[in-house]
Amino acid sequence: MCFVLISILLSACSSSEDQIDSQLRTAASAAETASMALDAWLAGAAPQNYTSRTLQSIGQKLSDTETQIQSADSPEVPDRAGRITAISRLAAAVANAEAGLQENNPAKVERAQRDVRNAIAALAATHTKSFSPHP
Repeated sequence: MCFVLISILLSACSSSEDQIDSQLRTAASAAETASMALDAWLAGAAPQNYTSRTLQSIGQKLSDTETQIQSADSPEVPDRAGRITAISRLAAAVANAEAGLQENNPAKVERAQRDVRNAIAALAATHTKSFSPHP
């Protein structure tokens, strides 16, 4: 009986971690899409309204991801706060890029795009750090 209970608890924990990992992969993919859309807009290859709608959708996805990670059942999720912070940075950078688009301000969009790329790197670092072997 004890073995069954432990198995259920362990599977519940890994399930939460798996869900969060899936959410993080989705957030990273969305952020990469944002970066590509911004590249296209800056190169004059994508219309402003398409790029803006893309960023709005990505911003919503990032917000949903942040909410899901915050409400995850498992308190043992590695570096939960770092992951939430990284996703918040991504969401802020995407929002800044969208504001730059609305203002038709390429310099602001370029700065926001750098912020998106830096936030992607920070998210990747929290993910890698969480799964590194601990001494």
